[in-house]
Amino acid sequence: MNRLLISVSLLTLLIAFGCGGSATNSNSLTGSSAQLREVKGSGDVSGFDVQLDGHLFLGATAKTAYKTVTLGSHTLDVTMPGATTALASVPSMFSPSTNQTLVVAGATEDQSLTAFLVTDDPTAPPAGQLKLRFVHSAHDIGTISIYVADVADEFPMTPTFANVDYKTATATLTRPATDFKVCWVPYSPLGGLTGLPQCPSVETVKVGGSAPMNSTFFLIDPLIDPNLPPGTFSFVYWGVVPN
Repeated sequence: MNRLLISVSLLTLLIAFGCGGSATNSNSLTGSSAQLREVKGSGDVSGFDVQLDGHLFLGATAKTAYKTVTLGSHTLDVTMPGATTALASVPSMFSPSTNQTLVVAGATEDQSLTAFLVTDDPTAPPAGQLKLRFVHSAHDIGTISIYVADVADEFPMTPTFANVDYKTATATLTRPATDFKVCWVPYSPLGGLTGLPQCPSVETVKVGGSAPMNSTFFLIDPLIDPNLPPGTFSFVYWGVVPN
């Protein structure tokens, strides 16, 4: 089994693994179907239902796992749990043998809730390698740069991924299957990283297991707790899901 073992510095980390309870949940593809899953980048604690053409497809408590979708054009609506009024809608086209993730981002409290699709590549990397990519779904954070380095090395001056906008996914990074660390900073066109203290969060990823890994890191909003006093600080999360 592919797995990432995460130790955290200056960061609270959510790791989403597992399969849902439906018999239609699967990572396998056939030429007559496509696969869809949801990742919640929003900080709204209630979660959201996902409606497919007006019918419940993924409940607010569903696991992050793929479900089979019939091919062709569909409308994905994000609703409050148990409701039918769309808070965000995504017209979508599902082609044969494709995997996609619906990312729900933003917040209901400031009417910024939105949703967008990213296409996944579930194929395994070469032996001894791992595949990583990053999706920016934290609506309160602007454009960022992402740095990746071996644990024992300094972060490079040049970003691994520069100018990553909200609601976008990076290209896939293939690297040796060894422990590594990740840092993100607000994007600046004037220069690269000048020192580790500038990173608002640093994550160390320990690579475990004998199989190659293929994962997506989601930069998501912190949970919105209506009981927190004004000015209370909350960390931003990295959520990790296997492709």
